[in-house]
Amino acid sequence: MRQVNILGTRYTELTGSIHNHTDVSYDCDVPILDVLKAACKNRLDYVTLNDHDSTLKAVDINKAIADISNNKRYKGAICPIVISGTELNDPDDSHHLLVFSHSPTEKKIHLPDLLEELSERENTYFFAAHPFEKRACKDFPLYIWKRSE
Repeated sequence: MRQVNILGTRYTELTGSIHNHTDVSYDCDVPILDVLKAACKNRLDYVTLNDHDSTLKAVDINKAIADISNNKRYKGAICPIVISGTELNDPDDSHHLLVFSHSPTEKKIHLPDLLEELSERENTYFFAAHPFEKRACKDFPLYIWKRSE
């Protein structure tokens, strides 16, 4: 975290990492503790955890932070702010959306159709997970954001 002056106005600049998975997701085998250790080592101010169709429980996040705080190797290290969200995938896995302050639902929803509902909720923030990703494999087609018919 550092203070910067832009056009005569003082701001706090934070450095962090957005769109991280843990071993809760099907496509990652890194435990939350290791993600947070890496964030501490790299002196990040914040990290977001966005596991697929799942939101990490606060108790698991707090336990990982406590483990780091109690570890002599990390003495004096400041744990980053942890922002827990979820990466929602729709049934055909053609859209991925990072959502914060949302309780995942059991059924998969066509995400472009969900955008209107999410935009009307208070304190819910979201953005496309892979807006410009190029896919080289036919097994994972390019995301085309459009409403279902």
